[in-house]
Amino acid sequence: MAFFNQSPYVKITFRSPTKLLLLALTLSSCASLEERLCNQTTAFQKGYDDVINGRQGSPGLKEGEACKKSEKFAYADFHRDYMAGFNKAKINHCSSSNASKIGQKDAATHKEFRASLNTLAVCIADADIKVNLESFYEVAFRKEFCQPFRAKSLGAKDAQNFGDKKNTEETFELCAYQKKELYKSYLASYAENIKVQCTPARAASLASQNAREKKALSEGLLLLEKCPGTLSSSLASVYSSAYQSERTNMLEEERIRMEQERLNREEANQQELLRIKRKQLELEEQKYKNPNPI
Repeated sequence: MAFFNQSPYVKITFRSPTKLLLLALTLSSCASLEERLCNQTTAFQKGYDDVINGRQGSPGLKEGEACKKSEKFAYADFHRDYMAGFNKAKINHCSSSNASKIGQKDAATHKEFRASLNTLAVCIADADIKVNLESFYEVAFRKEFCQPFRAKSLGAKDAQNFGDKKNTEETFELCAYQKKELYKSYLASYAENIKVQCTPARAASLASQNAREKKALSEGLLLLEKCPGTLSSSLASVYSSAYQSERTNMLEEERIRMEQERLNREEANQQELLRIKRKQLELEEQKYKNPNPI
């Protein structure tokens, strides 16, 4: 019994079961984390992922420091398998063909030049292959970007939802002597696709959307100015009328909602009064039945 009284661990057991449960859960959580992290598969994947995601500084390896306390899979084991994954990824990822794929994809999805070059950050950190990879990326980007159909595609994309038009041929600066022709293709595509947006139905739809989102009337009118010639002014009239109509509808909906809330409150109050009256009647009935309660 003396041992039980002197042991702080036994005190937790007998006097604070909640603390013991929390301690058990904490230890279980730590053990679970160690099992998930401190193994060959995870260490290899951490190294692989650091490379293909362009994570410099080996953050995955730093996570492995938690394995320093592991008895089954020490940090040295984690480091070995991490580097195996790291080097495997460099072979696959840090290649001229992959740099070309990334460059081609950036151009095809209308991303800025060098937008995804950061995914090659770990590779480019190696001075021996930096220039080579950047060169393959740039060649592939230019080849994909500097094509008439790509300029038309970019024009169509910018025209969607009354997007802004690029106002300079420097957009195609990477394409050198082709940039003037490409910019012409871009402008023609933008003009063609902006017309698709410039219809009374689209103006009315835009007005309804902007009114619902509580945007200023002027925001939509500015967008409609991108429509050609007299079409802009006629659509502005349609837009303004639809906007005001939608705002009127919203105010009416709000009035109906508030009126419904008022009616609901009145009904709730009436129900409460009825409940109180019923309770009073019950009490009166009990007094009548038992005039002289003991």
